[in-house]
Amino acid sequence: MIYVPKNLPKKYAAVFIYAVSHAMYDECITTQELIAKMKLGNTQHNRDLVNHCIQYMFDHGLVTGNKLCNNRYKLFRTEVDLKSGKYYSVDYKDIDKIINIKDRCNKLDLIDYYICLVNTISYYTKVGFTSIATLSKRCGISAITICKYNKILENNEIIYTVSSRSYRISNRYGRYEDRYAVINEAKKARLANA
Repeated sequence: MIYVPKNLPKKYAAVFIYAVSHAMYDECITTQELIAKMKLGNTQHNRDLVNHCIQYMFDHGLVTGNKLCNNRYKLFRTEVDLKSGKYYSVDYKDIDKIINIKDRCNKLDLIDYYICLVNTISYYTKVGFTSIATLSKRCGISAITICKYNKILENNEIIYTVSSRSYRISNRYGRYEDRYAVINEAKKARLANA
């Protein structure tokens, strides 16, 4: 798991996750290597995005280390206080799956949404049931975009959803690896509402 600060600006989450994953293995990383890992085009806009994110990480104490030369960084992850409630937990494997999705969509926006979504899932039951309207407000994107993103994430086996039409309850969802918990929770809710 990687712990992502809740106050991280939009579009920085993917850069943060990939940079921190390198920091865990004590590796140097360049701006171009991060762009390539995230499968972004090597444009000036993307280079600026990565460099601004890394500078933000230094400025806000999220990492320590040095900028060596030619946009090459040596990063070290700072200590994370999980009890502070200031972090989302994200599975690196899911982020990597999103980066490798073939669908035409903005992967950075999709990652931001995914992080928002998985952090509405109960730690204990592994199931979420937040409405699309509430997700829309919480994530700052439209309900139409949420439905589109959910479909992409479901088709790529990153999340699993039991539709309210299937069981006459509010939607239940979770990470794909927790799909049996989602199914069981939906069945329990249906029996409770019968």
